[in-house]
Amino acid sequence: MNMNGRGLKYVDSFWNSDINSSDGFDALKSRMRDGRKLCKDIEDYLRQRAKIEAQYAKELQKLARSTTSDIKDEGQLENAWKILKKQTENISAAHDSAGTDFGKLASEISSFNDEQKQKTKAVEDKITKLHNAAKSSNQKATNAHRTYQQKCRDWESARDALCNAENSVASITPKDMEKIRNKHNKCKEEMEKADSNYKTSIDELKYSQNSWEKETEDGCKMRNVIYHLRDSLWKCTNVDSEACVLHDEYSEKVRLSLEQCDVEQEIDEFVKSRSTGSVRPATVPYEDYFGNSPAFNGKTSTIDKRSFRNASKGGFSALMSSPAPSSGYSIYSEIK
Repeated sequence: MNMNGRGLKYVDSFWNSDINSSDGFDALKSRMRDGRKLCKDIEDYLRQRAKIEAQYAKELQKLARSTTSDIKDEGQLENAWKILKKQTENISAAHDSAGTDFGKLASEISSFNDEQKQKTKAVEDKITKLHNAAKSSNQKATNAHRTYQQKCRDWESARDALCNAENSVASITPKDMEKIRNKHNKCKEEMEKADSNYKTSIDELKYSQNSWEKETEDGCKMRNVIYHLRDSLWKCTNVDSEACVLHDEYSEKVRLSLEQCDVEQEIDEFVKSRSTGSVRPATVPYEDYFGNSPAFNGKTSTIDKRSFRNASKGGFSALMSSPAPSSGYSIYSEIK
């Protein structure tokens, strides 16, 4: 397989030439543990999100129902305000529904995670057991191979000794020859027995190894958590999108209502229905207390400066009894 391209598979990528090594399986177990942790994190997020959405929906509904006012003159603006409050309640319902959907997604992930935990544990235990059996069979086969080789060497020595004895039969007693033959036969029997044991151990190793590898392959083909979580997060964004679409639809109804609100028309209708008249109060003129000069004619009160001097001597009664000044006389003409 091209290890630099796409399409890499767990089943082809986590083996080791040493049958005793569990590095690949350990890496897969670590990956599965991380997957379960990720599931738990997403589950917690969705449960908190569901709680927040439900609380937000509750507060929106409370807000929409609490902002009431007794408006007698209902124009298009007041109508738009009523629509806004109504659509706020609809938005509240949309978020409440989103909260319910988030809660369902959280429950689905929780169930999946629990199921995965049970399945992966069973698979891990079985693979570990079979791997241990394969390692044990490998050790037995190694020992059997070592024994077989030793027995073959022993038989070769016994065979060579027998050949030498048969070539030197004149110098060897029959009794010694018998011992050499017996040893040769015994070594041959032990060699054949070791050979049989070695072949049996190899067959057992093949069976154990095949069982372990097949179970590992099946474990690698279990439904990957990535697929499930990707699907769940996709659904999560769909819930968000649906809530946003509904939110915009409800807001559009308010915008359409506001488009019908003509400011000038609103003013005209209110004026026509509630007008009280166009005549304003008359301007109140200034009235001179002494009545000697018409109001707003540019002339000031004609009080003789001498009257002020007399008033300083005789008091206010002297001022009031002093004669009026001649025509055209102004107090300001003598105050220098």
